[in-house]
Amino acid sequence: LAAALYFAWGGRAPRLTEPLLALFGLAGALAGYLALGLSPLPAGPVPPFLLGPMCGLLVGVGLWCSAARKTFYAWLFAWLLVVLSAHGAPSAPLYATLAAMGAATLAAASAQGGLRHAGLRGLASVAGFAAVLGAASIAIAVGVQASEGYLVETIGGALYRWAERSGLRPSLGLQELIALPARSTGQESSRALFEVAGGPVERLRSVVLDRFDGAAWTTTPALGEQKLALPGRGPSGMTRPLELFFFEPVGERLPSPAGTVGVEGVAFEVRGGMVLRTFANLAGARARLELEPARGLPAEPEPGAALLEVPEELRAALLELLPQIIAGARSSRGRAQAIERFFHANFTYSLEADLTGKGHPLAVLVRERRPAYCIHFASAMAAMLRSAGIPARLVGGFLVEEPNRLTGRSVVRERDAHAWVEAWLPEEGRFVAFDATPMSTREAALGLERSGALGSLFGAAGSWLRRAFSGLRRDPLGALAALGESPVVWALLALLVAWWLKGREGWRLAARERAAVSPRDPKLAAWRARYLKLLDRAARLSPKPSETDDELLERLRAEHGEAAWRLASLLTERYRQARFGGRAATAEELEAPLAALESLLRASRQSRAGRRSEAR
Repeated sequence: LAAALYFAWGGRAPRLTEPLLALFGLAGALAGYLALGLSPLPAGPVPPFLLGPMCGLLVGVGLWCSAARKTFYAWLFAWLLVVLSAHGAPSAPLYATLAAMGAATLAAASAQGGLRHAGLRGLASVAGFAAVLGAASIAIAVGVQASEGYLVETIGGALYRWAERSGLRPSLGLQELIALPARSTGQESSRALFEVAGGPVERLRSVVLDRFDGAAWTTTPALGEQKLALPGRGPSGMTRPLELFFFEPVGERLPSPAGTVGVEGVAFEVRGGMVLRTFANLAGARARLELEPARGLPAEPEPGAALLEVPEELRAALLELLPQIIAGARSSRGRAQAIERFFHANFTYSLEADLTGKGHPLAVLVRERRPAYCIHFASAMAAMLRSAGIPARLVGGFLVEEPNRLTGRSVVRERDAHAWVEAWLPEEGRFVAFDATPMSTREAALGLERSGALGSLFGAAGSWLRRAFSGLRRDPLGALAALGESPVVWALLALLVAWWLKGREGWRLAARERAAVSPRDPKLAAWRARYLKLLDRAARLSPKPSETDDELLERLRAEHGEAAWRLASLLTERYRQARFGGRAATAEELEAPLAALESLLRASRQSRAGRRSEAR
């Protein structure tokens, strides 16, 4: 604002060039982003992490347009800023900022002379224009706020229902309702969600679903609202740390492995099924877990009959196949392992599942051994366990891929969302995980391959950038402070400064080379041009592309004699001293020899013309 007012009243406006406009826009966007750490924006149609930089960008370009006296563009950007800010809560800083922008725009217009010479009609036009912009902004704000609920309910609901019908659902590891349509498509997005350091860990639990009605899995209120506590450390007290850094929001669940005995860095509650629920936005957060992996889930009483419920049609179809699958298995664990082996040996993983046919889709899957993905295999195994009298539930979460060779960290992506089964084993008195998905064919279907050294390097760089951006988005000032304390950042800055200084030296050298060809002094350059033009006109000598001054002088001596050569040599030496030696040459030192050379060459040309005439 100060810069805009200075240029507006200083009688001199800067040029509205694209680089300067982009510079002010980027500076404003950065300021708007950093301001999120001081004053969080309310939720609205535009996400806060986008709204802040967008408003800052408009402030930056609007102020520069105001300084450059481009009044129309300044008003336009101010109006866009009003529209973007309208959804937020009205506040004195907002009104003060808009008023300051308006004052800067009017100041620029006044300094340009537009308002002073516009008269009453012009002032009325400006006032009417401002009134129209204000009314339009208020109308848009009121309309958006009034219709937001309707838009969310109608459009959002329609999109969700369409996604359910088509099988394109949110990430499986975050859902509290998992439908089982006859046709569906699995998740193959490679968008990074979070990073895992420590372990090794195979699976991270996010949700537990205990009700199955044949069409969908859901979490009962009794399980979802049950409050528990993390189990205490075992007698040995030996734990292993696990760190999760989140790039994106993952809902209200903190993914964690079985055997978690401690959590730091994130506020949470333990709910039924040993699910860790958090009410914070995890994007940019870092959670530190303490694990006793061999311990697994804690012991608990035998569940009720609800975990044995299966639709009768599906139960009857599965009981026809179960005896030969679990033959010879006498314990609950042995039966669960036999069912798990059945799926591993006879099925293929595919992101396109078509289970249409006679009977329930899961019965079609087991009977005809069709390709499917994890939710179908887990659902079928849970239904088979329940049909065999073993309480079972479905678990949604994430698989953890092999760690990066360079960093030792694993990036968990949307495609790593996974579902498996937890069966209650009476001989152990607790739930134990079983996974029916054929993993070898899953890796082939998703194109999962172990990356080489170059892939590990790119993966490490990508993870570092994602962590930096997520941390900056969550706590801009804290992230900048951490960067300022990092020796790596200072080392990079030192390298940049060294590169810049080297570039400056190269620029100076290039400037000297350019100056050696084109003189800086306009008078000296004009005199040089006159000298060469004289040689061309009076002596018929023009410098060749590769010819030096000394070679040109030798040609002049050969054709016009010693006297002309001495004068031209004197002029060349004085030019060199003035141009390269730092010695200023006066007008007399240049003009007198040049005039003498011109007279000598004219006399020489006339003498040569007379001799040619006598010869004829």
